[in-house]
Amino acid sequence: MRPKLSYHSRFTTFDIPRGGRFNKSGYDRDVEALEALHVWTGTSTGLSLWENQKEAIALGTAYVRAAQRPGQEEAALIKMPTGSGKSGVIAVLTRCLPDLRRALVLTPREGLVQQMHGDIRRRFWANMGCADAGGGDWHGPGVDPALIRVLLPNTRRTESICQQASDHDRVVLIGTLQALDKIRNDRDRLKRKAMTGLLDDRQSSELDRLERILALLATFDLVVVDEGHYEPAPSWSRSVRSLACPTLLLSATPFRNDYKLFSVRGAFAYNFPFPRAAEAKIVRDVQFADLAAQDGTAPAIASSLDDTDQQLTEADRNAIETFASRLLTLAPSFLRDKPTGSKIIVRAASWSALAALQPLLAGEGRSDAVLIHDQVRKEENRKAYPKRFVTVKQAQAASDGATFWLHQTKLLEGIDDATFVAVAILDDFTNDRQLVQQIGRVLRSTDAKREKAQTATVIARNAKQLTRLTMSWSQYLAFETAGETSLASIIPGEAYLPEKIIPQMPDQQYVDGRFRERLPVMGPIDRDDLLVPRRAAIFTIGAGFDNALAETETYEAILARNRFVVNPIARLPENVWGWTFFTVGESPYLSRHFVTEWQFGLTLLVRMNSHLFVFDTDGVPFDPHKIGVERLDREVLLRLFGPSSDAQKVRITKLATASLEMADRAIRAMTTSTASFEDTFTDLLDAVLLPTNVAGYVGNTARYLGLSRSKVTDAGVRRIGVDEYMRWAEAVDNELTTVATANRVFERFAQLTTPDPDKAKAPRNILLDLQPLDDFGVFIADREGQPSMSQSPAVLDLCADISDGSFQVTMIDGRKLDCAISYNPKSGRYTLTSDSLNAEFGQALSASGALMTLTERINTDQAFRILTDETDKVYMHGKWAKARDIVSNNRVPALDVAVAVPALKDTFLEKGEAAWAAGDDAKWSKESIFGLTKRYINLTGPAPDPYAEALREFPLILLDDDGQELADFILVSDTKVALLHAKALGKDGSDNSASVTAMQEVGRQVAASLGFFITSSPQIEDDRWQRDYTANKTKIPSPPSGTIRVFRNNDGIADADLADKVRSALRDRRIAKEVWIVAGRLLNIEVAEQRALANTLSNRTRQLIMYIDGLATTCGRANAKLRIFAH
Repeated sequence: MRPKLSYHSRFTTFDIPRGGRFNKSGYDRDVEALEALHVWTGTSTGLSLWENQKEAIALGTAYVRAAQRPGQEEAALIKMPTGSGKSGVIAVLTRCLPDLRRALVLTPREGLVQQMHGDIRRRFWANMGCADAGGGDWHGPGVDPALIRVLLPNTRRTESICQQASDHDRVVLIGTLQALDKIRNDRDRLKRKAMTGLLDDRQSSELDRLERILALLATFDLVVVDEGHYEPAPSWSRSVRSLACPTLLLSATPFRNDYKLFSVRGAFAYNFPFPRAAEAKIVRDVQFADLAAQDGTAPAIASSLDDTDQQLTEADRNAIETFASRLLTLAPSFLRDKPTGSKIIVRAASWSALAALQPLLAGEGRSDAVLIHDQVRKEENRKAYPKRFVTVKQAQAASDGATFWLHQTKLLEGIDDATFVAVAILDDFTNDRQLVQQIGRVLRSTDAKREKAQTATVIARNAKQLTRLTMSWSQYLAFETAGETSLASIIPGEAYLPEKIIPQMPDQQYVDGRFRERLPVMGPIDRDDLLVPRRAAIFTIGAGFDNALAETETYEAILARNRFVVNPIARLPENVWGWTFFTVGESPYLSRHFVTEWQFGLTLLVRMNSHLFVFDTDGVPFDPHKIGVERLDREVLLRLFGPSSDAQKVRITKLATASLEMADRAIRAMTTSTASFEDTFTDLLDAVLLPTNVAGYVGNTARYLGLSRSKVTDAGVRRIGVDEYMRWAEAVDNELTTVATANRVFERFAQLTTPDPDKAKAPRNILLDLQPLDDFGVFIADREGQPSMSQSPAVLDLCADISDGSFQVTMIDGRKLDCAISYNPKSGRYTLTSDSLNAEFGQALSASGALMTLTERINTDQAFRILTDETDKVYMHGKWAKARDIVSNNRVPALDVAVAVPALKDTFLEKGEAAWAAGDDAKWSKESIFGLTKRYINLTGPAPDPYAEALREFPLILLDDDGQELADFILVSDTKVALLHAKALGKDGSDNSASVTAMQEVGRQVAASLGFFITSSPQIEDDRWQRDYTANKTKIPSPPSGTIRVFRNNDGIADADLADKVRSALRDRRIAKEVWIVAGRLLNIEVAEQRALANTLSNRTRQLIMYIDGLATTCGRANAKLRIFAH
């Protein structure tokens, strides 16, 4: 419904949505009251509102007379160029409408609050000729007396407002968006705490105060948001929407997401395009010039919020000097015909550039150049040169006569000073919006009656930059022109494009082998219409969790992201919440054009007992702390790879790990794949490696765990419905509850620990982890939420010393960037700050589409490793870890490769050649390893121990010992080849618990023999196993038939083919490789384990255990498994 209303022009869109109502008679009464105002009609001594102001006020007036459908409320938008009278629009709307008695005006800056407060109280009315300039709150004909106060979040101010509001018929509050946001956030925080029953009397009183001020604000007739496009709008817009009041957004530069965040869909809008404002002489037109200077300094920052710094090169300094010289030469021509006292804004990309530029422009009196920057807070910067300030307000109060006003971000918004007539740009902006905002600062006309055309000048440093600036400005003018008569096409724009495109699709279609119905255009989708993978981030529910709060926080978090057309999923059962949405992106392959790319997504939350399962196509949207949950403890999550059993086999096949070591030569991270970690591979580094991602199989199900983000994914041939997803979540929850321990594989690795809280406050060393952790969850074909790889900063991967919270990171080119780090004892997390890093790398989009600086991304992921005075503990990615000790969970993992063979307690000889040669088989088989091996090979009954059982696997066993051997024995089957090394104490001594020297000797033989597994051409003579055998100079008699070297040949391989069989087995990459040590009286496994568990290991025994661990690593690196048979 589009009623025809007075003062609604072609720039106005007023379309009552379906189900809404409009109070036309009330609007007519409002217009009658407005037309009676002196500022509307003008007087002989005063000014009247410009036509665009009247039209904007009329839009706001009609908007508050529209009753919208509950749950479908939209905000209104007034879009007017800087300098075209937004302050006057706000003053009239908040003070002159008969039935609009309470209004809240919000701005993003404290300086704008004071300015708006002054305008609404008196200054606007004085400028219009209705009131004297001096005095307090003004009222007059049509402008009722009102309580006009600044909204502050402190106790005194809010209580005063609550008390005074009840005594006044008309109330206008002016505050920052931050103030309202703080009130709401503090209220929500205390409400969450109240759910746990932990509020004391003071906090209860504070909660009551916050509830009362928010309840008061919820009764207001209108909320006006000035400059609502400001970057942190997601949180602020939520605070505004939570009041559930009619909301009017005013902005000179609103684009895309601004509309969604404030629920602007285009039904209520007024657009006064810049070209029409300039044509009407309400604002200055824009002309461009260039200084014909050389290049600028380093690239501009990507943030409009942070003042940052970067080092200058010699080329930078030369460019600055040339720029300053040319600007001083040409400035008189830019200021010619301009009013006395006109000023030029100068914009550069860093504090260093500005600090170098100021003395060059300040003149002999050192007073003609003002510098405004956050770095001036530092005393050494403030005292280095005159006229340096932190805020614009300070600068305006102390530097009225200066010509050049230098800044990086401070003069981009909210400065209403018509004496700024030109802007000189040393360094480019990173987006066109910043350029438009900067030009906006010089558009305000000095002609109160707007009878004379005025021009603002944008000064480029050279022709190349001039081309870029004029191109950007012309694109902006094209944008303005496009919305001149079709604002509705720009406001919803791509934000609600699916609602326009979907109806153009066929009602029915054959897709992916099935007949399907088109997606509904509006309203929720039923749970039966959705398919999801078996994937979730799992959270532990805390005492402060509340279902309603979780639902609200998640929904708000979804809105705050780059998501549109958000709808709840229909018919979800209790303890399940979900929403569908569309995410939007732009093609990266276009420069001057755009094409919007859409993707359907959804969020699903399932509460199962004490766990919350969260599936989201783009990553968990909410802040866990705000809903009273925390990510599942990694030790609990690891239970999803539990011990293997006969009923259910568990295989871990892939591991990504991060190292605790921070030395320059240390390995930082590793990703390893194998058939089964439990069976085949270990590494000496395991003790200092902390697993970050795990993949493998539980039964027949492929499973992935992301340990840093508590993620689990179970692969499936197909996606599943919501009901089946709930059953899957229930099954996983049951696993977490019933499985008591994780797979023993994880005992090999570094373990989580708890730091000394006092030492954690003083970090000593830091190593940045700027490469993302290897997330190989995509191996099971679930690719949603896998962002494209971002460019990694060119920082040397070196550990840096921290001194009093400060450190430097070294770039690849040798430059050093200043950084600082601090510790929050309450959260247990560190916060890294660095203007230099942020300036060097700028901002980037997170996976959710949020714009974040580099340090914000680092802090979110805690992407660093930190050492304190507890040098055995390392903080990495939000967790404290320490190296695994010899003992882990009452086990000695290094001895997992060793099995006890009681018979080896008596075998103190390797070959036993004397008894062998004499034919004393009983003595030979008891005292020597060779004899025991022969006896076990000939056994026909049950195997008496693991060694005898292991030998039975091999149909071919050859004696290879002779001084040129690969090993003492070679064992071959169709699926495995083993090299057996025998070593005995050599004497019938009493101390047989651990012989380090003998184990090291045989270990060298093991390491040497590994080369035969790797070479493709093992050198083995054809007749090797037909030769006679001499053991330690004693010739061993050959048997009556066959050869002395063939201990077993069950398959009857011909003697001439034995060498080929062995050669083929050694170089066959398909079969398993093993290396055996058969130790006679060298190692008492039970004694070593007992001593380790009792912490009574001697250094020799500890050395032996660590040596075995290292030897297992050596074998593992050659893709061979080490097995030790001892007593």
